Amino acid sequence: MKENLLSIIIPTKNENETFRRLLKKLKAQTFSSFEIIVSDSSENNIVKNICEENKIRLTDGGLPGKARNNGALIAKNPNLLFLDADIIISDDFIEKLLEQLCKLDFDAASFKFKAESKNILLKLLHEITSNYFWLTTKLGYAHGIGGAFFVKKKTHDEIGGFDETILIAEDVDYSKRIAKKFKYKFLKDLFISIQDKSMEEQKVILDQTLINWKGNLEQVDD
Repeated sequence: MKENLLSIIIPTKNENETFRRLLKKLKAQTFSSFEIIVSDSSENNIVKNICEENKIRLTDGGLPGKARNNGALIAKNPNLLFLDADIIISDDFIEKLLEQLCKLDFDAASFKFKAESKNILLKLLHEITSNYFWLTTKLGYAHGIGGAFFVKKKTHDEIGGFDETILIAEDVDYSKRIAKKFKYKFLKDLFISIQDKSMEEQKVILDQTLINWKGNLEQVDD
């Protein structure tokens, strides 16, 4: 699958331990022909030092949309996989993703997601939301999470990347614009996990999820 080379783009901001855990999972992948780009806006040099130790390409970060766009600008490969630093993937995730790409020939895709958390409400909300996103996408109302998003680089470039003026739910806008012109899939058989959070961080995630729901409902009404 030489033609399916990936550039994996990871925005970071003071996410030292979650980034280390994600990096460990990337090193364990059964398919390893990819580059890693980190778009960092941390207030210390820990992530930068990790990147230097592992010969990972580094660029400027910022808000999620800008950080992802910055990584895409220097990506060398024809396919992009955006992963937030708190995402966990299985060891064969990339291999299975590329198999799906060869089989279905999509231009962009997002994935079902679940929370690694003891918070039952958070886990339930993620499960319901993930299934809802899959269903609405199947019905023609595209949705996805920017924290784990595959896209062909030419598709990303043609739509102008993420809208950096959008501060919240930029992934709703991104997937919506892609689906209007390109083949978009929400892959129900590929899961990503979101690492456990503090109670304060969990509240932010719950708020973000509700905003994403609202954004998708507005999209259905368009």
